Amino acid sequence: LLHDLDPRVPPSTAGGVGIPIGVQLRIFKVLKVDIASGSLTLMVWRRSSWVDPRLSWSPDDYGGLRRIEVYPVKGGNDLDSNMWTPDLVFYNTVTRAEDVLSTGAAWVNRDGSVWQTVAGTIEVTCQFTDLVRWPAFDVEPRASP
Repeated sequence: LLHDLDPRVPPSTAGGVGIPIGVQLRIFKVLKVDIASGSLTLMVWRRSSWVDPRLSWSPDDYGGLRRIEVYPVKGGNDLDSNMWTPDLVFYNTVTRAEDVLSTGAAWVNRDGSVWQTVAGTIEVTCQFTDLVRWPAFDVEPRASP
């Protein structure tokens, strides 16, 4: 299934509008909050899904096989990879995502739908305007009626 694909070329769609990509960032643990520098360090799982019609197959042609597990190389879109993966970028990270996230597995279903999950530790920059009194008193006290 993967031997004739160029991993640098994304799936094509009718009208050239691109493919929808679902992304979910699951926070596993908050490691550090640094209000002075405006940074937050998190252990995360980044989950993404898309459909690549080039990866679809008929289970009858492959002994009833309905799903395969693929391990794309880190970075994903070079000739060393075995499949195209979306180039997902966090705009406010201190370190590039591909430097801190694992490669992870991608599960490809017979219809070409792909689900990939990668784990790692990311450091993001942000404004903590509402955390002036964090961590002990991050909620403003309410006035008594």
